[in-house]
Amino acid sequence: MYHPLRLIIIIFVLFPTLSYSYDDSFSFRCNQKITLCEVDNNRLTVGDWVGIFDKSGNLIAFGKVTKLKGHIRVFRINRRFSKITGRHRVRFVSDYMVRDPKKYFQFAATFPKSSWGASIGQINLTLGEGIAANDFTLYHHRPWTGGVYFNGGLHYVSGSGKATVSESRLESHLVDVTFISLYGGISTYLGSYEALYWRIGGGFGLTLTSVDGGGPYTAEQLVDGRVENGTHLSIWGRGSILFKRQSHFLAASFYLIKNQRTLNPAISLGIERSFSP
Repeated sequence: MYHPLRLIIIIFVLFPTLSYSYDDSFSFRCNQKITLCEVDNNRLTVGDWVGIFDKSGNLIAFGKVTKLKGHIRVFRINRRFSKITGRHRVRFVSDYMVRDPKKYFQFAATFPKSSWGASIGQINLTLGEGIAANDFTLYHHRPWTGGVYFNGGLHYVSGSGKATVSESRLESHLVDVTFISLYGGISTYLGSYEALYWRIGGGFGLTLTSVDGGGPYTAEQLVDGRVENGTHLSIWGRGSILFKRQSHFLAASFYLIKNQRTLNPAISLGIERSFSP
């Protein structure tokens, strides 16, 4: 009879593919279209499957070895589940894992194809002595073309603060300010790292503005004519960092809204629900 240690050595020599562990990983490089890649690993042979993984072990793509060049193995990307970057690593995977990847792997977060979201925040209205207002937004993102998304939503801002009457710099009044905007625009994802995503966007809106201070003064007098009551065209731009949790995204955003003669910075926290991950 064979000693158990001798059996292990024989299996290791005769069946090298069994010696691969999940932690065996290698750097790789790809062509510009990321369809053909190379890895320096002479333990792979033609027909072997490899998986590309991120730092957390999430599956990014499958590839199959098609060519040997000395120590270099060329593999073709067969299935991809997320964006491939130079930070990822490649490992050997078995055929049965490729046939049923959901059973054996976790998948990296992907850009949502469509999502609804809501956020709350604070906006600094550049009126009077500066007004810190509450900010509420409901919004929707939908793919348009070439990685560009259409987005639109409803934006509500409400706050109050002191403003000095333009004719009398010594006389201040409390003013209430409300913006209600119906907006639309485009956005795109700049990139991702693990479960983090970066997104920027911008567009236009129709904003109903209401400024009320009471007393004998008009809204224009209270805010030096920087805004007028009524509906006007507004411009907005937003940058967001998103953190994916299953089908939900937590979003932290910084944005600017130009309404008439004011440029108002804001920050917000929100949650998005992806319907086509």
